[in-house]
Amino acid sequence: FPSHDMSKMIDELLNYSKLTDKDKTFEIIHTNSLVDEILKGADQLLLEKNIKVDIKDLPDIIGNLTGIKVLFNNLINNAIKYADTSKTPTVIISGIAHPTEWEFSIEGNGIGIDPENHEKIFELFYKINKYKDENCRGIGLAICKKIVSVHKGDIKVASNLGEGSKFYFTIKKQAHA
Repeated sequence: FPSHDMSKMIDELLNYSKLTDKDKTFEIIHTNSLVDEILKGADQLLLEKNIKVDIKDLPDIIGNLTGIKVLFNNLINNAIKYADTSKTPTVIISGIAHPTEWEFSIEGNGIGIDPENHEKIFELFYKINKYKDENCRGIGLAICKKIVSVHKGDIKVASNLGEGSKFYFTIKKQAHA
């Protein structure tokens, strides 16, 4: 690892280790604005890869702002990173309210994930061998899983190779109680 990458990985691991149920501040989060902000940061890449983004109206939720921001950021950036530019790449972001939880999905028609890796990708340091690029440290989805668990929710993926991926996660409405 070059030293810059190593320090970035250490920062990510420190952030990962701080994600616990205790001492979390929960507040109202306007997920529409949050997603807009993340997409503005990825503008250049979206243009380069000619990715069409479709955002359904997202609900306001109560959660830990830093955690929710990292969660959306990781999932949206993965959808952009693994876009399949041989077809018109699209990313669809949606969220719906259920009686006790909010359910979000981030779907991309990118390269997809073999079903045999669906559970493993949420483990710390797990990388799918054929996509071992230098920017993948196998931390992002483990962090997502931890953030979702702090919010008493669940995360899963529906995907097949070459057919894209749809990541679903839930956030309990009373996670802060």
